[in-house]
Amino acid sequence: MAAHAVCGRACYGVGCRREGGARFWTHDGPDPSIRGPLAEPWTHEYVGVNGLKFHCVTMGEGPLLLLLHGFPQNWYAWHKLIPDLAKKYKVVAPDLRGYNETEKPPKVSDYKIDLLVSDFAGIIKPYGAKTARIASHDCGGAPAS
Repeated sequence: MAAHAVCGRACYGVGCRREGGARFWTHDGPDPSIRGPLAEPWTHEYVGVNGLKFHCVTMGEGPLLLLLHGFPQNWYAWHKLIPDLAKKYKVVAPDLRGYNETEKPPKVSDYKIDLLVSDFAGIIKPYGAKTARIASHDCGGAPAS
């Protein structure tokens, strides 16, 4: 299935809509290309931060909880924890800069720690939060501390 021009997912625009201007794209449910027992309980969203499009997986309501993966992982490192955490929190598990479905800047200097910290701060804004709880490890943990 080809990627949709707006969000980059294989959705053909089904359930894809913009929220909050050009900075935020969301889907109303699981990836329409996946059917049956593999359907996902979370939502895939795209957030514009620091000139890049970040892929985020979200689920739940409540205080914002940002889950930051390590190397060489992506949001899926948290997939077994997301449903339980979503009972208490609005869980956001982004693919970090350069990983998986998030855009990949070409220069090594585009991955400095101050930019990573700015990415994390920018990711929480479209969700209407000024602060967030953070769970992280490995390369997601260093900038978070």
